[in-house]
Amino acid sequence: MSRVDIIMSTYNGEKYLREQIDSILTCNHQNIVLHVFDDGSSDETIQILAEYKHRYENNLHLYKNHRNLGVTKNFLNGIKTVMEHFKEATYFMCCDQDDVWHDDKVSKTLKRMEQMEKRYGVDRPLLVFTDAVIADENLNEISESFIKTQHFNLNKIDLAHLLMENKCIGCTIMINRAFEYYLSHTPNAARYHDWWLALIAAAFGHISYLPKATLDYRQHSANVVGSINFSSYVRRRMSSIKDQKLTLAKNRDQAEEFLHFFHEDLQRHQKSIVEEYLKMFQSNFIKRRYIAINQGYLKSGIIRNCGLMLIL
Repeated sequence: MSRVDIIMSTYNGEKYLREQIDSILTCNHQNIVLHVFDDGSSDETIQILAEYKHRYENNLHLYKNHRNLGVTKNFLNGIKTVMEHFKEATYFMCCDQDDVWHDDKVSKTLKRMEQMEKRYGVDRPLLVFTDAVIADENLNEISESFIKTQHFNLNKIDLAHLLMENKCIGCTIMINRAFEYYLSHTPNAARYHDWWLALIAAAFGHISYLPKATLDYRQHSANVVGSINFSSYVRRRMSSIKDQKLTLAKNRDQAEEFLHFFHEDLQRHQKSIVEEYLKMFQSNFIKRRYIAINQGYLKSGIIRNCGLMLIL
């Protein structure tokens, strides 16, 4: 049975932590190792983790950051650390501290990953992501599908589209060991860990979406990144053009660092995609919009792209 190493990021997560860990360590895939990277919790999180480490000595490792890294760097640093120190590990998943995994989450995702490896080989970075049930803080279902709620176009998960919009839900993803080479340095401009991993997979390997909800994605007041319904998303975007321009600038910074890290590894076509994306921001009003439409630097759906054309 293939081993799956799970990287969890924690920060003051005492409220829901036990329920999440229980759902992971009692799932139907038995060969699991959980690595928890705590980012400086000041509540009872460390005590809870110490309790579980004592109970699951061989299946849970606890790491305490010397300083707060923030969720994105904590995840990327965690994945890198596990890959470096556990060479026997083959597959890696990311895990939030407050969700609840379904019993078959690991096994279903792993099955799709193994199918991808048979098709593409094990030497290319492969990423699988799934859907999720959106639930309230008491795990009452809000929506059966995160993907449908967000109106994501999953036919557009190529590099060009991913430079503008991430569609891969971080708490659902699995990656293979071929990512190790591309994670040797931790980026400063990465928007989110799942987005950075998706860019790597799109540029150097492949991405596959499994249309199945594999966890309850809990929404509560302390979410760092959560789900909002699509109408709320639109209202929020329209209410602050300045914030949206700032977000677009952060997307550009992420692409710039991606090119800096991997300019020698990218094939000519892929390198050109990133370079043209960056040049777009230096062009005039008309040309920026022409390049975005012509090259596919777009988001999902008419409404999002109308908004993009407004702020680009």
